[in-house]
Amino acid sequence: MKDSKREPAFVYHHIPKCGGTSFLASLYRWFAVIPDYEDEFASFDAFLTCPVRLKSLHAGTLLTGHWNQRGSAIGCRYPDLLSNERFLLFSVVREPYDLVKSLFYYTRKMRPDLVKSDLDLQSLKRFLIRSRNYLAGQFGCNEENYRQILDRYFFIGTTENLDETIRDFVVAATEALSHFPDSRMAVRTVLRLKSIQPACGTRINTAERDCQEASLTAADEAAFKERNELDYRIYDTICARQRKLLEGAG
Repeated sequence: MKDSKREPAFVYHHIPKCGGTSFLASLYRWFAVIPDYEDEFASFDAFLTCPVRLKSLHAGTLLTGHWNQRGSAIGCRYPDLLSNERFLLFSVVREPYDLVKSLFYYTRKMRPDLVKSDLDLQSLKRFLIRSRNYLAGQFGCNEENYRQILDRYFFIGTTENLDETIRDFVVAATEALSHFPDSRMAVRTVLRLKSIQPACGTRINTAERDCQEASLTAADEAAFKERNELDYRIYDTICARQRKLLEGAG
């Protein structure tokens, strides 16, 4: 049981290339968003030494970041966050094959200086071959503990139907806040979630794709799925939970 006297606080684990920037467009309507990204700082070292004060968070705020670089994993940056149930952790994921393809094109767009020197960024097929369980790396989990890690998130949506994910989040967030009846800010946040319409699920922060994607075969996709079996276990588990949430809401 959660201690209802504690103040809840939302934490969005923003996994790159999973529609997070589009999702944030709605979150900004409901919360005072606190970005915790390394590009907000002068250097990565400065980022590492300046975490957000968790005590300042409440039900009306939302802390968000990637937390995917060396030394900045969520459990390292905020050691108390994962063990404290007042922090309502959530995320959004994407079908692994499409996710890695998107990551390839986005990296080429953002880092054109690397394309000539990095062979992996010259060939989509090579990039896919070298990819190994990207989602597992983002969540910091393995075959033994991935279900336990996912259980710590009160909600994980999918990019494939972003409008549906946004609606599901409102349902899940409202339910999560009901465990904190003594928090006035939680009551206010529930009212905002119910009264303020979300942004449409139009995808933003995308990158153009070239003819390399069209040259991929069914065999390429099958081989990718075999090499990234853990990511598909993670993704399938999340999809099953999302279906269960929909059935419960219905």
